[in-house]
Amino acid sequence: MKIAVVGSGPVAFEVGLSFYLEGADVRIIGHQNPCSKLIMMAENFGHLLLDPEKYITSLGREFIGLQKDPKTFQDLWSNYYEPLIQKISGLGLWHQREVLRVQKRFLDSQENIEDHTRLYDLFRLIYGLNPSGLVEEQIKENPELKEKLGPEMLDSLKNQAESFEDFDLVFDCRGPCQRPIPLGAGNHYALNERSVAEMGGVLYGIEGLKQLEEIKSQKVVTIVGSSTQSALLFLSLKTWLEVDGNILNIISTENSLFQKVLKNNQISDSLKNELKALIYKHMETWRQECLKTEEAVHQWRELPLHEKTKNPQPQFPEPKLRLFEGYSVTSVDRLIDRDGLFLTLEIPEWRDSEKKEMVTVAQDKVIAAVGYRPDEEFSLGLNADEPGYFNFSRDLTTETPMPSLELIPLVKSEVFKYFTKA
Repeated sequence: MKIAVVGSGPVAFEVGLSFYLEGADVRIIGHQNPCSKLIMMAENFGHLLLDPEKYITSLGREFIGLQKDPKTFQDLWSNYYEPLIQKISGLGLWHQREVLRVQKRFLDSQENIEDHTRLYDLFRLIYGLNPSGLVEEQIKENPELKEKLGPEMLDSLKNQAESFEDFDLVFDCRGPCQRPIPLGAGNHYALNERSVAEMGGVLYGIEGLKQLEEIKSQKVVTIVGSSTQSALLFLSLKTWLEVDGNILNIISTENSLFQKVLKNNQISDSLKNELKALIYKHMETWRQECLKTEEAVHQWRELPLHEKTKNPQPQFPEPKLRLFEGYSVTSVDRLIDRDGLFLTLEIPEWRDSEKKEMVTVAQDKVIAAVGYRPDEEFSLGLNADEPGYFNFSRDLTTETPMPSLELIPLVKSEVFKYFTKA
């Protein structure tokens, strides 16, 4: 039984290990570095506490000989997943490739085979190849090869080529971060968003967390959405926000920012507490500054006229953290005569009848952190209920691997109806 486990996250490695130990011929195949999101969490939020039961399995514990359950994200990576990945990679199960799509070798999506199930026809996994990268390595070793190939041949190699491999079964373990949701209402694009995003200035989903250094080089940053990625990005900008002149906007359709995150029992209390504390800190700091300014204004009003002329009236401070709760992004624009991006925000009366109906927000960088949706094109050619294709990523709202890992016994019982153990 030859199995393709598509994905590079924790679920892919746990699922691959489970079926490898059952005697299957397993390939774990993913484009990203193994467990890259966990590495990011360990590097940026390593101190946050977690519930180990939501992240690790008894099989994984036994396989690496884990003596003590991890309590933080740093422990989870260093003491569990890093050694797990190393052992699995040492067995030759991990293959870093870009999987473009999965389909059947011959069957149409609604076609059946007489006296056989659709499993009779193998699954075909299509890989993306970068031939130019391979040729560049060859040219470094053999410079005269460049002249032999010629410019036309080298240009043709810039286009992505495709390869394939056939499997009995496919396990989709790509995880929740498949296609980031755009900025606009209804999880769709706002007006002009696509064209403006192509010119730069807009990052989508987890890319915001991967490009923190570039984001921190800006003065005014806007996060759209109140997903977990949004919360993590906000916490990652904590030190940056302390710098004079730096401003962070957070825009959300929720009337109370991060309401869903704070109510989600899959998210650690440690993260929630830091999130609430950071918001409170900035709101309280601004409130105290406003109170001081209000007192200064009262004192200014009592001054003689000639003193008022020499000393302008104190101005109320603008907050460094600006929350636009209940607003939807309706337009994204660039102006010819001004730098930066401009978002048009609107709020319907049923969300809040007292707020300004339309607001324009200017910023240097926008991060769309609304959430994710499935990549439906990945398995478009398969039957809606394709035997042998098991989706471990059905719940894109899950914040921990455990809901997907709990499917393993169910999948095993289904698989061994058709295949025997080695």
